[in-house]
Amino acid sequence: MACLAPRKAGWGRAGANPVESPPVTRVTEGVGARSSGYPGSVSRPTPLALVRATAVDVRGALRGRDLVLWAAGLTFFGVLAVVPLLMSALWGAAAAFGPALVVDGARLLGESLPAAHDARPALTALADVAVRASWPVLVAAVLPASLYGEGLRRGLIAVTGGPVSGSTGWVGRLRFLPVLLAAPVLVALPLVFAPVVAPLYAAGGWSTVLGVVLSFHLDLVPVCAVVGLVLAGIGPTALSVRAVAVTAFWLGAVLTGFLHGYVLFLAIPVDWSLPFGGLPVVGAVVASALWLFLLHLVLLFGYRVALSARSASVHVRRGTPDDAVRPDPRPLARGDSGAAAGRAEVAGADPDLRAGEPGGDRGGGEAGGDPPVGQLVRPGRERRHPR
Repeated sequence: MACLAPRKAGWGRAGANPVESPPVTRVTEGVGARSSGYPGSVSRPTPLALVRATAVDVRGALRGRDLVLWAAGLTFFGVLAVVPLLMSALWGAAAAFGPALVVDGARLLGESLPAAHDARPALTALADVAVRASWPVLVAAVLPASLYGEGLRRGLIAVTGGPVSGSTGWVGRLRFLPVLLAAPVLVALPLVFAPVVAPLYAAGGWSTVLGVVLSFHLDLVPVCAVVGLVLAGIGPTALSVRAVAVTAFWLGAVLTGFLHGYVLFLAIPVDWSLPFGGLPVVGAVVASALWLFLLHLVLLFGYRVALSARSASVHVRRGTPDDAVRPDPRPLARGDSGAAAGRAEVAGADPDLRAGEPGGDRGGGEAGGDPPVGQLVRPGRERRHPR
């Protein structure tokens, strides 16, 4: 009586000699990792590989896209919203902590700024208007202040490459309401410490350096909070809490540095009104709008980096969108039965190994290029990858 024994993977047709099935080789491009065998044997990528993968994704996402135009469009909404937004925030700070905090803090901050372009009259006037604002004025200021949310929503959607709809503007305005509600508390923090920071700025020398360091950390808190609210609430792509916290920290630090760069910009003795026929108000508005444009450019680019870092983190763990499951050509040279068994093994492997990353921009194959992801390669026709 014949004994029935299970056939091993890689055996050929009945009666044929056993042929070893080709091992599945997982080839990873662009992430600094390569491993052979079945899923789970992929080595953990290095931080440098993650940075390189992020840079590649950012470059690919922004290639042929007009980031400058997006930042300019967001600046348009920002110019419309910045004065109503600051006025409502200062009114809320005055209602919560007293008008003296707002008026005196704005005056001290104005006095500590460089004298080449005196910002004290503008700051004190804004503080006085905010403290004395009536309810009709505040209600009327909500609409233009919320336009900032619409601009942010449209700009962030443009960065992701997604489409806009008829409700995009209103969604951005409604999701900007948490920023409006938190603005009084966030604005109050620099005003509370203005009596400490302003004398350091005016003293000169190392005292000014100490004042810059102190003001940087004081401004970092509200800026990071605002960036976190924008990324979590207004951004079209849902990020994890950890991703929002990390991005808000480093991006808020960069934006805070740019804000302090504006203080240095005020110290440059250049007549801003010269290109505008000597009109000082026009020159000041244009110069401030230019700096606001740079802030928006950094914000949109930082959001793109955050999205690419998340995508690269997933890809380097699972293999990147360029993964392909290709058999080693050397065992295939020993017989067709091995190739058939190799196909069977690939067919029963992990779906990610067979089909590659879902949503990748490859997989259809190109003439003269790599085969579609997940398909076998004839011996001698595979693309070689350095080990």
